[in-house]
Amino acid sequence: MDRPSERVLSLAVDTPPVTDLTDRAAGCLLGLACGDALGRPVEGYSSAGIAADYGRLAEMRGRGVHGRPAGTVTDDTAMTLRLARSLADCGGFDGADASEVIHDAIDTPRTRVETTVERVVLAELGGGCIAPIGIYGVVQGEHVHTTVQVLNQDGTESVAATRDISIESYVEGAKAFAADLRDRGAADLIEAARREAGE
Repeated sequence: MDRPSERVLSLAVDTPPVTDLTDRAAGCLLGLACGDALGRPVEGYSSAGIAADYGRLAEMRGRGVHGRPAGTVTDDTAMTLRLARSLADCGGFDGADASEVIHDAIDTPRTRVETTVERVVLAELGGGCIAPIGIYGVVQGEHVHTTVQVLNQDGTESVAATRDISIESYVEGAKAFAADLRDRGAADLIEAARREAGE
């Protein structure tokens, strides 16, 4: 009787290479998802930042940029899988179907709340594209965990804060958060950016 290791080796040697297009596509999508999950904790980092915080990133890590568990993929994988499904269903690229698939994926009650909070804070601060402003809102239970950072033009000064905004009154909560940021100096940074831009 063969030992288990010999059977595995025999199967590996005797198995023909994958030639089916579906298997190849599945392999590509799996590789994409693994690479995406590996890189998710350091999304937006420079290579120097990764080296400083992690050394060599060679295993799935939890937390990181978006505070998610190890192995979590990003919207990049989610969108790719939806587009792959559209390609398979339509037998090729169909712009109308692809648009509908993307719209259905991102236009959910949760994403509407998150993006509304982000847009209200941005509108209330009045920075637009003038000042470097980063806003990230994510629904966590009964709150929208919202992080905002407003920087001056060269990035040497900033006003940053995080707040859990109640889903029950997220528009009003976003307005109040923006008002607090303005009072803490965000308005000054935005005004200075306007002057530098000649507005």
